[in-house]
Amino acid sequence: MNHGDAGYQIMNERKICLMVCLAALAQGCGDPSARLSSNKTPALPLSEQTLKEAVTFQIPDAEKVWGIGIVGNLPGTGSKVCAPQVRSQLRRMMSSSHTEGINLDAFILSPNTAVVYVEGKIQGSAIKSDVFDIQVMAYDDSGACNLTGGWLYRTDLALSKMPGSSMLQTVATAEGAVFMPPEKGSASPNHIGMVLGGGRVVAETATHLILNEPGFKEASLIRNLINNRFGFDTAQATSPAQVDVRVPVQYHAQRWRFWAVIEALPMTDSDKALTERLEGLTQKLVNRDSLDETELALEAMGQAAVPLLGPHLLHTDPAVQLAAARCLINLGFSPALSTLGQMAANAQSPFRVQAMHALKPMIRLPEVQQFVARLLSDPDFEFVMDVYESLCMADGAGVERETVAGAFTLDVIPQNRTQAVIATRSGGAHLALFGGPIQLKPGQLIEFPHKKLTLNSKADNQFVWISRRTSPLEKTVAPVKCLPQLRDIIRVLCEKPGLGNSPGGLGLSYSELLALIGQLSDQGMIPARLWAGPLPELP
Repeated sequence: MNHGDAGYQIMNERKICLMVCLAALAQGCGDPSARLSSNKTPALPLSEQTLKEAVTFQIPDAEKVWGIGIVGNLPGTGSKVCAPQVRSQLRRMMSSSHTEGINLDAFILSPNTAVVYVEGKIQGSAIKSDVFDIQVMAYDDSGACNLTGGWLYRTDLALSKMPGSSMLQTVATAEGAVFMPPEKGSASPNHIGMVLGGGRVVAETATHLILNEPGFKEASLIRNLINNRFGFDTAQATSPAQVDVRVPVQYHAQRWRFWAVIEALPMTDSDKALTERLEGLTQKLVNRDSLDETELALEAMGQAAVPLLGPHLLHTDPAVQLAAARCLINLGFSPALSTLGQMAANAQSPFRVQAMHALKPMIRLPEVQQFVARLLSDPDFEFVMDVYESLCMADGAGVERETVAGAFTLDVIPQNRTQAVIATRSGGAHLALFGGPIQLKPGQLIEFPHKKLTLNSKADNQFVWISRRTSPLEKTVAPVKCLPQLRDIIRVLCEKPGLGNSPGGLGLSYSELLALIGQLSDQGMIPARLWAGPLPELP
């Protein structure tokens, strides 16, 4: 995917170089844990000295997290298998998850629950509210336990893998509907499933800046340099040789850019040197000299760069316009929105994708959300899918959004002419209906024997009747009537069954729904193609 972010590209290249260096050390005779130090180079002029020359970045590696939890809401397909040591650990973890008072033993013995091992992976430099995919695996692997349709109750996740330890630090939580990939064959184990985007970080991890020349004074200077630019408590000097940095809120959506800007911070507080640097960088921007690095270096200068960058929003070179606009947006200069918007809306612009991505930090602004809604009507459907994934999926900006059965979000984008169904299968459960309304073909009787479902649009072209038999021994549930629009059909299929006289829904899981929509699409029963995203890469 084209990230459209110079910071991501530059920092990713440097991270790869750092990893190569670490691997070389590990294979040699030196201590692989030793700090990397750069070769001595001639001193740069004061106006060109940056933080990059003073520190080495240590971005934490991705780390596995684990926990023990309970999957409930199973239709009699659970298991009471739970070893004594697992039950003891589960009792402690459930207590820390605010579920005190539950009769744990009775809960485990229920045929509608199963004790599961929960595992996921937190990316390096994680921030609070980051979400990630979870794998759940029932302790009963005999084949009798089936997690299909289950719900993972809130579970605390820790870094430690010491089952006997009572000192487990919670770094994340996990909760949500269990997802079973539709393409799983009958031979695939049904005691293993996923919770898409079910993990949530609760404890942030810092990136370490290792000083090339340690000292209390030097560490304090670097801490103050960062905090003066990005706000108090962004950086903390934890030792004479190390400063820990956390990503500030304004860069949560583009953290790789933040690290690139950090690298470019000037190491001088001399007014003369700073003025020389600012003027020199502005000239490099106009000359398109190392444009990506120049853009980030100007952003590192902070508000002092705004007066010099503003006029270049009208520059005749669109590459200079884009660089100035991205930089100014991150400095809080709202007039740059107009420049980015014009580029993103212009199908002939070579920078429309980069300009669209640059809107992400401002996505919560009403005027930006309204503009995004207009972008979603673009005739280039590949571009529209990029807009949806980059700007809409996380928060529902520019779309009609609802949550179905607490298990997944349903987004409707009626303004596009292309009819399609987009489904995610990692990072969260999101279903998007493009072009609208998508309607079931009239005059049909569609049966899904595996799911014991029948969709009947024969009796009445104005409505669809949906019925489901829950088991061979039970009678067919009274049909539920709904409109033939796919949106309404999805609600009936997936909402929880009603209580008393309320019909409610039929309780299909997200994975069962995707299989059904795929069949409707393949058989030409709906005028839309299903695009299912890749499955998550789990530990």
